[in-house]
Amino acid sequence: MKKGPSLPKSHYFKNPMIRTLLLLTLWAGLHANLENHLKPIEGKSAISRFGNIDYVYLINVDPSFESYMECLEQLIEYEVYPHRFVAVNPDKLSERILEDIGVPSAHDLPRSSVAMTLSHLSVLQDAYDAGYKTIWVIEEGIHVLGDLQQLPNLIQALDQEVGKEGWDILFTDLEPLPEDNFTSQLFRKVATCYGTYSMIINRSGMEKILAFFKKQGISLPYDLGLVLVPDMHLYTLKQGLISNHQ
Repeated sequence: MKKGPSLPKSHYFKNPMIRTLLLLTLWAGLHANLENHLKPIEGKSAISRFGNIDYVYLINVDPSFESYMECLEQLIEYEVYPHRFVAVNPDKLSERILEDIGVPSAHDLPRSSVAMTLSHLSVLQDAYDAGYKTIWVIEEGIHVLGDLQQLPNLIQALDQEVGKEGWDILFTDLEPLPEDNFTSQLFRKVATCYGTYSMIINRSGMEKILAFFKKQGISLPYDLGLVLVPDMHLYTLKQGLISNHQ
């Protein structure tokens, strides 16, 4: 019988807290019915394509236009026109819904964190169903640090360095992340991530993330959950282009 994918080997699992979170994740998987609670994405336009990035999504937590416009004003300087997706409303997540999507009842995971994870997964499901190979997912509150027109060339460079199937997520930020066993002039391979406010995700990454959360449910913030996805290959830029810090 063919074995299923094993969880990634990482020094993070030596941490007792991480092991506890992993057990919560495995428990949640016994109750997960997440797919029924993803939010459809409507009103998409071809203008949200950017070079070799099939689609750019901007997750807008604040239902007003103010925070969206603050991001948009920065992005359009580089001819980036993201599709605005109003995030899942945490106030509409009842106890029954939380149980249905695998949130452990004894685990004090904020509804806002669950809603953000559902928002990201809704974007990934839309992109996967649309057949996109590469997408860019942005959260509100970003600050542009460099020339975003570089991104298509950087994606091409990463494809050439590690292969199109050799990476799943490219983070565009400046967070000081622990390095894995690969580094080059442009990129670092990393073992974890802090925040998910600007990510290039290819199709293999979409598949792995969706499969994991649909099976395991939601018991962690989205960025911590990504670390537990089996066989994920995470990279970050050595010279970040976007931050969530002023």
